[in-house]
Amino acid sequence: MSKKIPRPIEQEFPLDRWDPDDKVVIRQATQAAHERRSMLFAEVTRVYRDAAAAGVQEIKQSISPQEVRRIEVQLTLQACTLRD
Repeated sequence: MSKKIPRPIEQEFPLDRWDPDDKVVIRQATQAAHERRSMLFAEVTRVYRDAAAAGVQEIKQSISPQEVRRIEVQLTLQACTLRD
């Protein structure tokens, strides 16, 4: 028996603070969108130095907070009436 997958939830928010006619529509991220966002965090390099080096631990990540925000907006923004 197959199961229907529900459509992502969409919600409209008025932007009355700027203009009563402005609005934004946000949709729930799909599993594919979540996986795409998660790929930003997929590669982490950890380097452990030996005990003689005072237990130094080095962790490298190439994650830009601005890029995470940009991708999150791209994956969830359905519509926006702002012109500027």
